[in-house]
Amino acid sequence: MHIMCEMIEFPYVKVMIYLGMIDMETIACPVLLLLAPVFLLFVSYRPALALVASGVLWLVAGIYQIAPPNYPEPGFWFLNPLSWQFLFNIGLAGTLHVRRGGTIPVNRWLVGAALAYTATALVWVHSRSGGRYPGWACLRC
Repeated sequence: MHIMCEMIEFPYVKVMIYLGMIDMETIACPVLLLLAPVFLLFVSYRPALALVASGVLWLVAGIYQIAPPNYPEPGFWFLNPLSWQFLFNIGLAGTLHVRRGGTIPVNRWLVGAALAYTATALVWVHSRSGGRYPGWACLRC
């Protein structure tokens, strides 16, 4: 494995980054955790507005394919923090709602549909073709 390194100089600090030893996409989770106080503040005061804004950001990032670039490889991060923040905020809003005495209703039909989808996806991914079918190439874009 070829390891590249780059020196980044900040005032009074020199940081050596070893590229190739870490996967740049694994930074998505720490990015979300660093932004958690901002998300928590926004969701705690205006949960509906926070979820709408988060959903719009997710939609725009998905439609226009806005994502941090890979470095040194071409392309963009597969685990896009601009997309994952929506799930993160849904979890924050749900948790705060329950902690404030609210409940989250459970619909048996939706739970059954989610389990059926998960089972179908599990079988499809672990099938002989590995989820790759010649006529369905456009669905994997």
